[in-house]
Amino acid sequence: MVQLATVGLAHPERVDYHPSGWLSLRALLRPSEVGPDDVFADIGAGKGRVVYQAARRYGLKRVIGVELSPELAAEARANIERHRRRLRCHDVEIVTSDALAWEVPDDLTIAYMFRPFTGATFHGVIEKLIASATTPTGRGPTK
Repeated sequence: MVQLATVGLAHPERVDYHPSGWLSLRALLRPSEVGPDDVFADIGAGKGRVVYQAARRYGLKRVIGVELSPELAAEARANIERHRRRLRCHDVEIVTSDALAWEVPDDLTIAYMFRPFTGATFHGVIEKLIASATTPTGRGPTK
């Protein structure tokens, strides 16, 4: 666990970092549900546990971790590099960004979050994901 106040990121809508359980992703996403064109993003990636699991277990096109804390993002990058030879998907990126400022890639097909934030931040990120899935440009419904 990492308290966000200790890394200068305390905010009423941000939740302190607790990693997902080791079996969480496996329980939620079966390999048969994932194809070689799928792009996976863990929004609020922390130290990269789920990013690693997605890249290790699934035959994905690309895996992205989005993390606000530069310290946690650096740990995630180090964890991925330390185990890179074990990954099925080698196109793995850890982005240091606020989830609301992160530009959702047009090819994103799977988004994962484990309680990284609440309130307006959560709703804003969900709206961005819905807009991304609604149109090819990610700019919301077309007229």
